[in-house]
Amino acid sequence: MDLLGVSEKMRINALWSATSQAVGRLSLGAAAWLGASAVMAANAVNDLPGGPAVNQLNLHPPVTRIAEEQISLHWMMMIICIVIFVAVFAVMFYSILKHRKSKGAVSAKFHEAWASRSPGPSCRSSSSSAWRCQPPKWWWR
Repeated sequence: MDLLGVSEKMRINALWSATSQAVGRLSLGAAAWLGASAVMAANAVNDLPGGPAVNQLNLHPPVTRIAEEQISLHWMMMIICIVIFVAVFAVMFYSILKHRKSKGAVSAKFHEAWASRSPGPSCRSSSSSAWRCQPPKWWWR
């Protein structure tokens, strides 16, 4: 049983849409204000003594010999990681482009039911307390 008439429903829907629009505008304005204040706060920061410089992306300049060795090790490991990254992605993209279906690649057809086979030896308990393990019969084919 409907307790509200059509005109009351229309008024409630109009009030709801006006309220949601006002809340949307208010949240958009608040987000813009927060973003502007964050940018202003970030621009107000200066270099801290003993801390990182503003917009510093690299390590501090080395002071001791050990620090120089650490930086050289850091760059050596960075270069090794970049070479591995490039090699892995090159192989991946090569294989994707070489073996795609539009180039005529056909997937392998497995004629035997691999999923139904046991992955390893089956162990059964005999009448004694010892276990005896035998590989499946298809291992010996």
